Amino acid sequence: MSASPPGGAPAELHAPPPAEALAAWATACDGPRLLPVVRVIVEDALGRVTAEPVWARRSSPAFPAAAMDGIAVASQDTGAARKADPLRLARATFDVVDTGDPLPAGRDAVIPRERLTFRDDGVLIDAPVAPGTHVRGIGEDARRRTRRSSAPARRSRSARHGATRPRRRPSSPRRSARCWPGSSTPTSAPTRTRPSPSRARTSA
Repeated sequence: MSASPPGGAPAELHAPPPAEALAAWATACDGPRLLPVVRVIVEDALGRVTAEPVWARRSSPAFPAAAMDGIAVASQDTGAARKADPLRLARATFDVVDTGDPLPAGRDAVIPRERLTFRDDGVLIDAPVAPGTHVRGIGEDARRRTRRSSAPARRSRSARHGATRPRRRPSSPRRSARCWPGSSTPTSAPTRTRPSPSRARTSA
């Protein structure tokens, strides 16, 4: 146990003023501070984090989209299909689509390629499909003018919803020091700690 200074007062009562102690702590922590906010294009945002929430400028997807490779059909045309009695769809009644393609006008469902038997005069299906089958609706991932992420967020999330010039901070680890109560200096060298939510960092 440490000896008390003359007069019998505890050592912690003779600690430096709070401002001086805070300055010593800040120096030991390598001067923790908020990094400057800059506006950059998405291509230059790698290794940075958002400084403010990201809002969707457009819906994603912005149109009804095929969720599978196959054919887009009008579901009402498939009602008679049976496994024991496959239905032939003429070429004029379907459109070949890949995953992510916009759904053609007049089509409301997609039949996966694996369930199809192609013929020269069309395609055979062995089961009916309901409206919306294997179709991604408008705004399924994000709706326009909704908040898609709170700061910080990764570059890919910002770009996916139309943010082309998000405000970001450079990525930087935060450091802190362990101090005993009443001590004006850290008891050990600065150590890495988990970033706080407002200063989290992304990997390059």
